[in-house]
Amino acid sequence: DHVIDDTQGDEFGELSRAFNQMTAALREITAARAQLAREMAEQQMSAQQAEFDTQVEVQRRLMQQREMERLDIARDLHDGVLQELTLIGFTLAEAMRMEDKDSRVEKLNWVAENLKKQVGEIRAFCNQLRPPALAPFGLEKAIRSHIDEYQARYPALKIHLNLQADRQTLPEETRMALYRIFQEALNNVARHSNAGQLWINWVLEDQEVWLEIKDDGVGFEVPSDWGAHARSGHLGLVGMRERILAMGGEILIDSQPGQGTRVQVKIRRKENENES
Repeated sequence: DHVIDDTQGDEFGELSRAFNQMTAALREITAARAQLAREMAEQQMSAQQAEFDTQVEVQRRLMQQREMERLDIARDLHDGVLQELTLIGFTLAEAMRMEDKDSRVEKLNWVAENLKKQVGEIRAFCNQLRPPALAPFGLEKAIRSHIDEYQARYPALKIHLNLQADRQTLPEETRMALYRIFQEALNNVARHSNAGQLWINWVLEDQEVWLEIKDDGVGFEVPSDWGAHARSGHLGLVGMRERILAMGGEILIDSQPGQGTRVQVKIRRKENENES
């Protein structure tokens, strides 16, 4: 701080007073700029903390969902297939003790029929966890296989497919992530959209791949706060978004009430991904 004696009554005193006023004004400006910088830094830290808290909450909710899915798998296996296999085992043991041939054959036929049924249940269960066509044939074949089953369940829905063959050109992680998003999007169409038509586009370009699922259903208001959306228990869209962002991809969820929904996902290809 520089303050000059301005008590003199001559021109020097007037200059001194002007200098002191300018110095005071500069101090005020400097202090104001420092205060503004502190406030901006605090706001930035608050925004970063809020974003971090949102991400933590989203991840916590997704982890809870995955744990619930594991519990559901365990419960389904225990209450379904395991119970049936236990009954089959008891019936088989009973048949082995029977002396009457016709009764024994009848029991064994029941065992064979129900074993076949449980094999089908286990195969269907495994297909839900990992589609059999995905690894050997690629995403295009896996999508077509799923659509065949989906169309059988929802025959009134008109489905338009535009799918390029990818075979095994994409990394397993990419294929699985895109397939899970495709599954979740179709589940949302079935549960919420009341759509009459569904469009699925799967395109491979030199630099990127992109998957688009679009319907003409009722649409919805896309959430602006994904943390609040996760806390409300709506984890399908949140899971899609987090899965793709974790891979460095992009996801667009475009929807408005009464105007259908479009989900588009893009992932950049690596240099060593060459078409075979």
